[in-house]
Amino acid sequence: MIRTLRVWLRQPDHYYWITALLAARGAEVAATRVVSALVGSLAILPIFMIFSPAGPHGPVNVAISLVAALVAIGLALWWRRAHWPSRQQSLLFVTLASISVTAVALVQSNPVSGIFATCAFAGIGGYLVFFHSARHVFSMLLATLLVGAIPFVRLTAAGDPIWGAGMITAVLVIILSATAGCQAFVQMLGEATVGGDLEPVTGLLNRSAFYEAAGTFIASRSRVDDRHLVIVVVSLDNFALLAPAHATSARIAAGRAMRETTRRDAVVAHITDSEFLVADSFAAPDASALVERIRSAIRSTPLRLTTSIGVVCTPMAGLAACPPYELLDELIALGTKVMYDARRAGGNRAQYAVCERPACLDGYPDETEDTG
Repeated sequence: MIRTLRVWLRQPDHYYWITALLAARGAEVAATRVVSALVGSLAILPIFMIFSPAGPHGPVNVAISLVAALVAIGLALWWRRAHWPSRQQSLLFVTLASISVTAVALVQSNPVSGIFATCAFAGIGGYLVFFHSARHVFSMLLATLLVGAIPFVRLTAAGDPIWGAGMITAVLVIILSATAGCQAFVQMLGEATVGGDLEPVTGLLNRSAFYEAAGTFIASRSRVDDRHLVIVVVSLDNFALLAPAHATSARIAAGRAMRETTRRDAVVAHITDSEFLVADSFAAPDASALVERIRSAIRSTPLRLTTSIGVVCTPMAGLAACPPYELLDELIALGTKVMYDARRAGGNRAQYAVCERPACLDGYPDETEDTG
C-alpha cells in the first residue's frame, strides 16, 4: 500500500500535455467556459446559506461568506478567456478556490452544513487530477480532512459523533470517487496519447503520424497538376540554451503558433524537442507567405523565439506513384539540409529548395513532360 502511494505521488504533472491536447483539438475556449460555469456555481451556496438558519450568523461570518462568493464570481469571470492559463496561474486559481471553500465551510452555524460544504473539494480534486500532479491532489485530500475535522469536532461536542463520522465518511467517499474516476480517465488518455499519434507536450502529430497523414495527403492531391507539395522544416534557434522550464514553454508556444498560422488541411508535426514539420500544397511553388507567417508568429511568442526554416517544393503530379515514406524521407532530408544552411547563415531566416523530380520517381514516366 505504501509503495503504491509512493508511486502515485511520483507521477509527473499533467498540465502541459492535457492543455496541449485541448489546444490541438481547438477545445480550449469550450473548456474554459465549462470551468467558468462550474466555478460560478460555487458562488450559489454561500449566498443561499446566508438566508438559512443553518448558515453563517453574525456580521463577520456573513461578510466572509459574501467575500467567498465574490471570489468565486471573480474567478468565474477570469476563466472566460480565449486561452488556457499558465501553470502558475492555474495553481493560484486552485489556491483561491480552496481558501474560499474552506472559509464557507468554517463559518456555517450548523456543523453539518460545514461538513457538506467541503464536498466542493471534489471539483477541485478533479481539476487537480487532470491538470496537475498527484502531490497536489494529496494536499487537497489532506486539506479536506483538516477542514472537515473542525465541524466534526463541533458536531461531536453537540453529542452526536456518529452522525459526524458518517458525514465525514460520506464526503470522503464522494471526493475519493471523483478523483479516482478522473485519475482512471487521465491514465487511459495518457496511454492512448503516448502510444498514439500525438506528441504529448504540444499536442501536434508525432513523426510516424506525420508520415501517415502526409502520405494520405499526397495520394489524395497528387493528380492535381497545377499544385505543388511543400515541406517546411522549422527549428527553434538556440533551443539548447533554454532552461528546462523555458524549453517546455517554448515548445508549447511554438506548437500553438504553428497551429494558428497553418491551414486546417495542412499536416503539422513536432518531431524533436526543437523541430517541427509542415506539409501543405499550393497552386504556385512560392510558399514564402506561409513561411513568413510561421516565423513571425513564433517570433511574437513570449520568449521571442527565432527560427531557422528549410523549405522544399516539388510538383505534385505523379507523386502518387512514389512510395510515400521514401518520398517524405527524401524531401525532409533536403528540407533539413537547407534548414541547417539557414542556421549557419545566422538563423532567424528561411532557405528554399526546389525538387523538380524526386529521386524515388526514377523508373516512372515523367507526367510533367508534354507528350503531345
